Amino acid sequence: MMKIAVIYGVGIAVVIALVNSFFVDIYGMDSDVVRTFLGFLPLVVLAAGLFMAMRKIKKRVYENNLTFGQAIYSGIVTCALAAVSLGVIYFFYYQFVNKNYADTVINMEVPKMEKSNYKPAQIALEIQKIKESYYPVNVLIGTTIFMLVSGIAISAIFSSILRTKDSFTEIVKRG
Repeated sequence: MMKIAVIYGVGIAVVIALVNSFFVDIYGMDSDVVRTFLGFLPLVVLAAGLFMAMRKIKKRVYENNLTFGQAIYSGIVTCALAAVSLGVIYFFYYQFVNKNYADTVINMEVPKMEKSNYKPAQIALEIQKIKESYYPVNVLIGTTIFMLVSGIAISAIFSSILRTKDSFTEIVKRG
């Protein structure tokens, strides 16, 4: 099971990072629609990857005989690997590849703040918040936590769909 979880977990992270990079390169970050889309994209890729991983684990490891506990365990392991992998990818991206990404976001947001009549003190505070949110360590922690929480919820939903054995009934029969 671990081999499948590693392959899918790392694969999910790589796909999210590449697709995000692809859309930013083509469309830029100026459009609020693109930014909203990129906000939901990781959830869609995570859900699709988790479903495929859990289905493969069900077939290969548990021979199509899967309890809810086994299903959620396989989903959580896969999602944990995806979360940590994506966090590390983004850490290296913001630390070494695109160190000035926060400045790009600031350059897009300041005109919007000025247009909305923000006071200079408010703008300075918002700029500081943006810079802090793109510190590589903050990105690593935030991405990992977001992906873990989302993945656990998605895994619970898919576990109830993919399970083939009712674990409670099995326990009652044995007892």
